Amino acid sequence: MNIKSITTSGLLMLAAAVGWSQTSDDPRLMWYEPADAKQNEEITVYFNATRGDQGLKDFTGDVYAHTGVLTAESTSNSDWKHDSKWLDNDVKYKFTRSATDPNLYSWTITPSVFYNLYSGESIKSLCFVMRDKEGKKANNADIFIPFAGGGDDVVTALGAYVSHTSDGTTLTVTAEHGLLLITPYNDCVIKVITFPDGIDAPERQSITVSATPEAVYTVDDEEDNLTLLTSATKVIVNKSNCAISFADAAGNVRLSEKEGINNSAHPRKVTFKPMNDIGFYGGGYNGQRTNQNECTIVMDNKQQWGWNASYSDSRNICIPFVVSTSGYGLLFDDHYRNAKLTPSSTFGTTYETGSLTPIAYYYVGGDGSMASVLENYTFLTGRQELPPYWALGYITSRYGYKTQEEAKSVIQNIKNANLPLDGIVMDLYWQGYDESGMGNLEWYRNNWPDPQTMMSEFDAQGVKTILITEPFFTSNSSNYAALKNLGYFADEDVSNMSWLKSSNVGLLDATNPDALDWMWGFYKARTAEGVGGWWLDLGEPEQHDGDSSHNGGTVEQVHNEFGNLWIERVYRGMKDDFPEVRPFLMPRAGTSGMQRFATFPWTGDIQRSWSGLQAQIPALISASMSGVGYMGSDVGGFAAPNGEIDAELYLRWVEFATFSPAMRTHSAVNPEPYHDSYKNIIDDVRRYLNMRYSYLPYTYTLAYENATTGMPLARPINFHSESSSTGAGCTDEYLWGRDILVAPVINSSTSRQITFPQGRWVDLNDLSRVYDGNTTISYDAPLSLLPHFGRQGSFITRYTQESYTTTGEIDHTALSITYLMSDDANSTVTAKIYDDDRISTRSLEDNAYLLTTIIGQQLELGHQIEFDHDGSGYADMPQSRTMTIQIPQFTDNIDHIGSTSPTATYDLTSDGGFIALTSKADFDAADAPAYYLSDDKTLYLKADVPTYGNTAIFIANSESDPTSISSVAADASGIMLEYSATTGVFSYSMPSGLSDATITVYDVAGMATDLIGGLTADGTVRQTAPTCALSGGLYLATLQARNADGSTLTRTVKIGVR
Repeated sequence: MNIKSITTSGLLMLAAAVGWSQTSDDPRLMWYEPADAKQNEEITVYFNATRGDQGLKDFTGDVYAHTGVLTAESTSNSDWKHDSKWLDNDVKYKFTRSATDPNLYSWTITPSVFYNLYSGESIKSLCFVMRDKEGKKANNADIFIPFAGGGDDVVTALGAYVSHTSDGTTLTVTAEHGLLLITPYNDCVIKVITFPDGIDAPERQSITVSATPEAVYTVDDEEDNLTLLTSATKVIVNKSNCAISFADAAGNVRLSEKEGINNSAHPRKVTFKPMNDIGFYGGGYNGQRTNQNECTIVMDNKQQWGWNASYSDSRNICIPFVVSTSGYGLLFDDHYRNAKLTPSSTFGTTYETGSLTPIAYYYVGGDGSMASVLENYTFLTGRQELPPYWALGYITSRYGYKTQEEAKSVIQNIKNANLPLDGIVMDLYWQGYDESGMGNLEWYRNNWPDPQTMMSEFDAQGVKTILITEPFFTSNSSNYAALKNLGYFADEDVSNMSWLKSSNVGLLDATNPDALDWMWGFYKARTAEGVGGWWLDLGEPEQHDGDSSHNGGTVEQVHNEFGNLWIERVYRGMKDDFPEVRPFLMPRAGTSGMQRFATFPWTGDIQRSWSGLQAQIPALISASMSGVGYMGSDVGGFAAPNGEIDAELYLRWVEFATFSPAMRTHSAVNPEPYHDSYKNIIDDVRRYLNMRYSYLPYTYTLAYENATTGMPLARPINFHSESSSTGAGCTDEYLWGRDILVAPVINSSTSRQITFPQGRWVDLNDLSRVYDGNTTISYDAPLSLLPHFGRQGSFITRYTQESYTTTGEIDHTALSITYLMSDDANSTVTAKIYDDDRISTRSLEDNAYLLTTIIGQQLELGHQIEFDHDGSGYADMPQSRTMTIQIPQFTDNIDHIGSTSPTATYDLTSDGGFIALTSKADFDAADAPAYYLSDDKTLYLKADVPTYGNTAIFIANSESDPTSISSVAADASGIMLEYSATTGVFSYSMPSGLSDATITVYDVAGMATDLIGGLTADGTVRQTAPTCALSGGLYLATLQARNADGSTLTRTVKIGVR
């Protein structure tokens, strides 16, 4: 039944897993138990009103279900069978509210009886709309719970279990009709492959997986199941049919096979049961959607000139990997052309391929979060190393700069416009007068007479040179004949390449190692001349005729592998021959694993239109969730067949690119921002380019996270949410890291709707405005404004400069930090800032970096901000950095502000060393330490923070001291107590006659952390050290002794420990 005329339209998919305890803390919206029940057995259905759209959250009235089922006869999700009448309030449809958890409801039925099923009818999904008795309050969506116990038992190609062996790396199961091999790569990544009887073909060599198996596991042999156990995953093999289920260590099933891998049929196929997933991300990139649920992704890397958001197919980078919101991923280690991956929460994920050899899949688990899945996926397929710092700046490009003088004038024009610049890209005209020069791989000296001097001059201005290359060679090029004679072409006459103005065009065979070695010689020579990065274009390949002959297989086997093979050879050459250079490779095509080759891909020849811009966020998020962290675009739009110029569109694209992994303008028509056509927006373009540079401390820290954990820089808005339903399919917003929400305007409008994910969000355009999560608002966004927001409970770090020239001329000694304090007084806010020399290729391996952890917390005496440092530092690292901290909406009354650091300990009980200033202008002009509290309750702090040890800034409240400890005024008893932050030793003195003397050390929360006894009372100054190591921070130390009359004397001081 379709009740969308009654309820708000939409299909709400559900989070997966079974075995959770029944509380509203459960991440699922609806589920049933026992999960393995048959349709003729009793089940209990649970409804969690805190999930989904929360239409019934905290509702106190009766809650009813409108319900039915999907069966094998259902033609769509709206074709419900045996459904109830709308607003039927019979008691049999009423859910029971939990006595201890008022947002959790339950309902017990036997499905076959309750729904009055016909003989032989099988349930595929239970269907619900949850409502009050009047239907006015509802989780306004159709809710589907896939039902695993309907119909016949699973039949797999392997048949029943016979026996098993294990060699410590792989569990091999012998079944009735073949072998099942299960290999854990780590505790969360499991490879599964089958070899049916009569199939002798070996598995095709993987171009995706770079890890080797390293997990320790055990095997439990039980009557019904064979279970492989790692510390985090249970792989359960059903002995009756060899179907596999994957569970976490607690036994919660994340994923179950339906028929598993069928490597005996053609096409080969893998099927899984539906797992109630809210959504799936990844699959490469497309420009229409982020959530791939219920969509078929066809694996065919292909080029489309002038594409836009109306194209639903995947584009130049197809990746057979998806991440479920339920906290697992699936990688299919197969790149056969036109294979089909269909993730489905309703019917179960399937993969189908024409592969000529047996295929494997990898289950990628974790801790239940999407972040842990990506961490494990990039463990398996490799992580991208730290980028060249200049690659994060602005890069100019055109189709194409034709002469040395033109390139020089472009850079000068950009400099004259006071715009920062870090790179310039030469399209194919560096090789020849026109397109027919493609494949020369040498400078066309008529137009580029002295490229080495030119590139040296560019380098001196902080601008790197990037050159295009392609795997196609025209018959006009100097290399065509030699390649033909060597047999290095897969195709000597590629069709539909007339735009290259040559009689023939050859395609290099990327599966021939000798051919790629030959081509590397040219890369090596040009890199030695001064080229800073390489553009690898047309690598789908753009035209790939069916009669091509590859050393490494058929066209269908090779097509989607081609890009990776080419990229890998160039990357390996850079690492071998230029080991001190961070590689920059900009390919248009590739597949799973491409990220480990230092790739900075882009979204191809996108149309210059609003629809072209609208395709960019889905493409960015899909690529990011496929492990490709540095997806860029042709900013402003590339394809403008009629010379279209739209200044409004150009500026909105620049705004979007401000928080993108790469910012590169490119087109044949006015791509550079200094043209007269952009004169009315040039000031705003300059402002956003400078903003991009100012955020580089934040962005470079995201690059560190990507290099060490595989976290993408851009993330779907529900990536860090406990309930992943809000914004699961959002295509016009994204998270930049954890703490910045970006909502660009992507049409010709001055306002837009913005949905906020879980948490609270501060408007970074107006810090006085705060928005609740899981809400949607209308937001005014004039042309010059980019809507972007900071997570409440975060530190957002920037450089302090107002304008920039290149990344090489940035002042790294001063940082600006916006501290968005949590409104939860009990929470601790943390953030990291990563920095190194921004050049070395071994910063992480050699520990040659500075990793600063900032910790903010509300304490009984006030608020504390700590700076802790890890890493051994790097050459020419500043000894300290001036931190200017901005804290909006600071409502505490300030008594004083003090700090401790490895170089200074201020008196924390008086002025604290921080000078209170009365105007923002005075604060800006003052040296550290200083502070200023504005009329709008924004607190500004300025402190010099050493780049070693621990520094703590303490903002003391003016209210009474909750610990009842007075300041450090001398006690009349003559007791003295002091602490040296330099030596870490207490000095004390007490008159003779006192006894039972101790020093107790308390943290600022009032917890005792150390007790020092055995003290001497003789009137002299003595010293004693703490009995345990004290971590850096603020403490209270109390010296206490007993008088002869039994009274107690005390002396308390506040101390700072480095």
